[in-house]
Amino acid sequence: MLRVRSRVALSQVSESELVIQSSRFRRILFGSIGTILLVSFFIGSSTPSEPMIGGTIFYFVITGVSLMVAAWNSITRLDRESDTVCFEKRIAGVLFRTRDLPLSSVSEIVLQSVRLLKESEQPQPGLLNTRYRGYISRRNTYFRLYIETASEKILIEDSSDVEDLDRVGETVATFAGVTFRRVEI
Repeated sequence: MLRVRSRVALSQVSESELVIQSSRFRRILFGSIGTILLVSFFIGSSTPSEPMIGGTIFYFVITGVSLMVAAWNSITRLDRESDTVCFEKRIAGVLFRTRDLPLSSVSEIVLQSVRLLKESEQPQPGLLNTRYRGYISRRNTYFRLYIETASEKILIEDSSDVEDLDRVGETVATFAGVTFRRVEI
């Protein structure tokens, strides 16, 4: 299994099946954080104090986001044997949306990039420290990985880490027997 920082795990289940899904480690991490926050709320609410509505709402939003990230799983299965690409969306293991298309209809895999800040809008030397400027330059471009057919583009994953999406895109293109193309918008 290849784990990537872009929230996706790529695994070749068999010679004829490739699976791309949300990282299990990430889902377990966010589930643990959400559970700890929920338990902490109930333990902390047993002590009498003046309620802070704003803080309580913020606390529940953070807890809810953590639990939803843990519950959400987006799975893309490429199966050469049955000539299908299956897109599944699951919440807490329950399938709520699925879509299939023929693997033979896939024309190419596309990595699309969008630059967020122009050169003139980026931090100038001397204004910020080197580490922050390096972080801005790495995160200045946003990438989206698509499966492209003759009629549409279907999003696989998006991230600001090009190396990981590049590796996933090349692996999927090689597996599907199609070309891998990089496009800058």
